[in-house]
Amino acid sequence: MTVGVDFGVYHAWMLDALTNGPGFRGLAPLVPRVADRPAGNDAEALAQLVHAQAAMPDPASLDTLLRLFQGNSAVAEMAGRWRAYRLRKPFQRRTEALDQLEASMDKFPGKKLLYEREYAATLVTMRRFRDSLEYRQDRGMPVVGGQNSVLRSCGHRTDDVVSRLDHVTTLVGARYRFEIQLSILVAQARFGPVPTELVDLYAETAENRGEPPRLLSVTAIRALAALCDDARFAVLVGLMRSLRRESEAVSPAIVELMALKALQSGSEGALERVRAAVDGAPSFRPSGWLRSEAYLGLLGIVLPQVEAQWLEGDSLEAVMLRWQEVGRDLICRAGAGAIIRPLSEIPDWPCHPGWVYGLVPESNMGDGWVGMMDRSQSTDRSQSTDRRDLG
Repeated sequence: MTVGVDFGVYHAWMLDALTNGPGFRGLAPLVPRVADRPAGNDAEALAQLVHAQAAMPDPASLDTLLRLFQGNSAVAEMAGRWRAYRLRKPFQRRTEALDQLEASMDKFPGKKLLYEREYAATLVTMRRFRDSLEYRQDRGMPVVGGQNSVLRSCGHRTDDVVSRLDHVTTLVGARYRFEIQLSILVAQARFGPVPTELVDLYAETAENRGEPPRLLSVTAIRALAALCDDARFAVLVGLMRSLRRESEAVSPAIVELMALKALQSGSEGALERVRAAVDGAPSFRPSGWLRSEAYLGLLGIVLPQVEAQWLEGDSLEAVMLRWQEVGRDLICRAGAGAIIRPLSEIPDWPCHPGWVYGLVPESNMGDGWVGMMDRSQSTDRSQSTDRRDLG
């Protein structure tokens, strides 16, 4: 990339390499800086894209991505896509994210399916659950994956882990693939034990790739496991604070953990720390806040209600009760050491190559991974859906 910027040379594989390289923050120090002006060539545009991504949540980065999207360089499509992602999070400007997705659909019709899928996912984060499913139906998109995404947001445990892992093995971009793998592991940890081997592998991968958001997610699983260990819990939450570079003043992930800790300990000091952590919470909170709101309710802390479109037969009260039950179970499992366990001690673990796909070379599949791969062959895939039918 340095040679490309210095000599104005660009090849298509350079853009493709971004999807398989380290995180943007890890890559940025290796890429030359280019003045914040219209890029003179595709190599300069690519360098500007990398540094804009690494500088998040600096609002000026959004301006750079918009300029790149509006131009005609080789990175225009990726710049618009990432601008939509960043508007959604960390900037919490989801209506603008929808506008960007629509603009990207118009400019790059060949990516229409991708943008429609992201549009529906953004509606879920806005608690517009019914709108999200109707959007899918109106465009002839598969509904099952989107419905499962809504159900997970509302405190249900879905039985689609195998189909989601099948999907992982079809993904080309290493960065996005790892994000999905980790999101599946986090969801599993809320309802049952997860393997020590995977937690350690994902933590090592996130650190080696220079991806603090992914490391933060792994650390959150470890913090759940440490709910009954005051010293370790404090260290892990402190690490999460240091990893955050979000524009949100209040982190729902940290609020969730601190609320569970206050419920576990019953101490007034822990309760006061929760009140301090939640001070300044936004009036509009995305669907990822629902768990925190449920746990806060058990502590007598009620945040202003956010308008939501619940699925037929569901309600805010029912969603809160489901998440509160999950929270109580998490505390019990943490006390029993049943959040993170060795794979050999989780007989019903859904073993599947998707857990380590792209992370462990096939030549290194021995030792701790061979059991996972062997057991995956007998996994019941009767619940699998078409790979296109995923949220």
